Parts: sequence; C-alpha cells; structure tokens
Amino acid sequence: MAKLLHIHTATTTACFFLLLLVRLAAAGGGEEEESDEGEPLRCITSWDCTSVQACKQECSRYSRSYGSCVTSEPPHKVCLCTYDCPCPPPSP
Repeated sequence: MAKLLHIHTATTTACFFLLLLVRLAAAGGGEEEESDEGEPLRCITSWDCTSVQACKQECSRYSRSYGSCVTSEPPHKVCLCTYDCPCPPPSP
C-alpha cells in the first residue's frame, strides 16, 4: 500500500508540475519576438529556491517574468520562471 501511495503521489506531483509549466508558459506577454501565430515567445528556466519571495525576486531580473516556487519529490523546492525570450541576433 505504501508503494502504491508513493507512485500516486509522484504521479500527482508530475501532473501538477506539467500544469504549472503550461500556466507559466501562457503567463504574460511581450513584444521582443513573436511565434508563427503572432504570440510572443516565452522561455522557461528553473533553479533551486529557498522561498517564494526569493524565487520571485530572482525571476524579476528577467523581462516580463513570472516566478513560482514549487515543491517536488523528494521534498525539494524548485523555482520555475517564465519570461520573454531574448531576441536572437540579426542574421548576417
């Protein structure tokens, strides 16, 4: 039973993580670069975080960013940060 509970918890955590990534990718907007559909392209990065405040502060260094500190398995906090992707260098 404990093994089944652990698998369920891991699956729930993975689903939550994927839903959060989708939410972060859809958050905000920008004008630097656009996708084929005319929507701004968003980048996502992650790092270890100690608190929600630290995550938001670090993420605010990026253009039009949104950060969220989530707990994953085993108890480990990860900051997920979405922001406007930087413009690629001009083509020669």
